[in-house]
Amino acid sequence: LILLWGVLGGIIAVVVPLVAGKIIELSNLISGSGSSLDVVMEPLQNVQKYITDTLGLPAVQSEAILDDFVKRLLKFLNYDTVTSVLSSIINTGMSTVVVLFSVSFITFFFLKEDGLFSKMVAAIFPDKYSENVYRAINKISVLLSRYFTGLLTESLIIASVIAVVLLLFGMQFENACFIAIVPEVSLRSPALR
Repeated sequence: LILLWGVLGGIIAVVVPLVAGKIIELSNLISGSGSSLDVVMEPLQNVQKYITDTLGLPAVQSEAILDDFVKRLLKFLNYDTVTSVLSSIINTGMSTVVVLFSVSFITFFFLKEDGLFSKMVAAIFPDKYSENVYRAINKISVLLSRYFTGLLTESLIIASVIAVVLLLFGMQFENACFIAIVPEVSLRSPALR
């Protein structure tokens, strides 16, 4: 159990700083210098010019479109949005702690008492089927371990290939690892499909 938690802690120790760094970079981009806003404003001004030229709208009305877009963007990035996102992160974190404690508690007893799960499942069925139940449980265990081993191997290979290709194109190591990990997590997560 300690080994399992050590592996999970190691994965978290690698992934969380990468994600936190990207969130900090994004927040600096949003609240930082005016140059990041200029990157958004230039295409909007081109759209504004196109609308003015194509539809023959006066410049005042087309500027209202730009102002409306900026107001909506700032409304989306307001204090309430940030606090709601933070509160949902905290709620998710607290739920995760409760789940991790429960899973650890149950896993400890399954590891301590060898064959406890098989005995619990076999107890549901009549005694005449106990041999078939134990055989089915063993086959299921083998198949599931092969499945998860293959899934983990496939994910590691794909993430490694993505990271190496990005490094060959000159991307920084941290950014390459982050981009390599994110698609694997999103593709494997049933909630994000």
